[in-house]
This record gives sequence, structure tokens and C-alpha cells, in this order.
Amino acid sequence: MNVNGLKFEEVQGEGGGGDFVKFDQIGQQSIGMLEGIREKEGKFGPETVLDFASLNGDNAFSITAPYDLKQKAAKLVTGNIVRITYVANRPTAKRNPMKIFRVEMAPAPGAPRAASQPAPSTEDVPF
Repeated sequence: MNVNGLKFEEVQGEGGGGDFVKFDQIGQQSIGMLEGIREKEGKFGPETVLDFASLNGDNAFSITAPYDLKQKAAKLVTGNIVRITYVANRPTAKRNPMKIFRVEMAPAPGAPRAASQPAPSTEDVPF
């Protein structure tokens, strides 16, 4: 069989497809197109992972979501552009503070609407 001329696409496994981003400094920011949200088994139990495609064609990347980011990720829509900024540390009763994130979402061209945005009404359309 001749495979010359075929267009091959890389197949990604469960591990996402890129580097993991770790938020170390307040003000650190990542932006990309959300490709999916998945659960994986971590060192201390299940972890939520957000998988992104970069906007400039570089490598894809993934973020393991700490508590605050995990809560906000539930409102994200796959296919939209997401900007995540590490904005603060909140003291907790535990040894480490909780990382706080600002999560912003913008629709990518042709992406589905966010769940929080109502569909336009058709009642006012004169037919």
C-alpha cells in the first residue's frame, strides 16, 4: 500500500498531548482553546485536568486544577478560548494556602454558547 500523499494526524492518549502548566507565581497566566476536561488518578486521589490547544500553534498544554480552578472549570465550554490567571493565595487551616484563579472565557469562532448565556428568543421574530 502506498502511503505517500496521505494526511496523518497525531492521535492523543489519555495524557492530553502537551506539557503540564504549573502555577508558581501570582500573576502567571495561561490562555488556550479548551479541548476537554478529564479526571485522572493522582497521588492523593482523583484530579481534574484541563487540556488546551495553544492559540499560536505551539504545543498543547494541560493544567491539573487545584480546588478553586476545579470549581470554576465546571462552567467552561469545550471549544472556547479560556484565560486563567493565578491571582491570590487564600490562607487555609492546612499547611498550604489555596490558590485563587480568575477564569475568563470567550467564544471561539463557531464554538457553542456558554451554558450561562441564554439562547436568543424567537418569540419576537415576525413570521
